[in-house]
Amino acid sequence: MPLSIKNVIEWEQKKKLFLRGDTVLLNDSVICAYRFKENYYFVTGDKVMNSQDSRYWGLLPEPLIVGKAVRIWKSVDREKDRIRWDRIWKRIE
Repeated sequence: MPLSIKNVIEWEQKKKLFLRGDTVLLNDSVICAYRFKENYYFVTGDKVMNSQDSRYWGLLPEPLIVGKAVRIWKSVDREKDRIRWDRIWKRIE
């Protein structure tokens, strides 16, 4: 099940989230704002139309982030159908 905002709130609070008209209820309590207990990230892939990223599997909890991209490994120009050699191994700022 993807980690949507609704799913994260329900998981953190151990309560059900409901929408009644324009009102958001956490069990029977009206909520107007919510502050997450952890940081979550929306992660996107480099192939916009063909990526299994946060649109597919939901928000990523910060404790599950284990690394950081520092260099470009492979860069393809899809319009010209060729590798962009000038970008290979380039440092990501």
